[in-house]
Amino acid sequence: MEGLNLSKYLIFIFFTIIFITGCSFSNNLETTLIKMKNFHLFTHKPKNILLNFDAALDNIISDLLKSNNVFISNNTLFFIDILKNNSNSILDTKKLTDLIKNKIAKKTNNVYFFETQIIDENKKKLGLSNIQDSIDTGTALLLSRNNNVKYYLNSCLSEEKKKFSLKIQLILVRTGEIVFVKTEKFYF
Repeated sequence: MEGLNLSKYLIFIFFTIIFITGCSFSNNLETTLIKMKNFHLFTHKPKNILLNFDAALDNIISDLLKSNNVFISNNTLFFIDILKNNSNSILDTKKLTDLIKNKIAKKTNNVYFFETQIIDENKKKLGLSNIQDSIDTGTALLLSRNNNVKYYLNSCLSEEKKKFSLKIQLILVRTGEIVFVKTEKFYF
């Protein structure tokens, strides 16, 4: 009888060792795959995204400034909100937003931008100081109207199956009318 209990005990230990070893192997494999995925994400993707983002942005900004619905005169004030990143990629949205501002400024010298400091002060007055990034359209239009901004521009980057879409929308603040919208697709 004692030999039978000892055999059961040894079999239990044997399967426990196999189970633990198998779990350890599975965890190591999963960790390795995650590292490989992150390596690809941070070394290859951003370079191509930035180059293709720049080209897509050029097309959109050119069309925006040529649009019959957009009237830019001397010192037209724009509020350009932080780009919304709806992709799976880790991107510096503030730098991409600055790139949008720079593209507009290079193509026309009649535009100036609602300053971040003034935006932050207005957010404090409205009790929204804890919001760091982009804000909803209604709040942005309220901030814009209170500061005599003519156009509010919001942008969004989304991703689907190795293809990105950059959407830029321009709203006439006085009426809330969308006067320009365009989406450009690009690959990485």
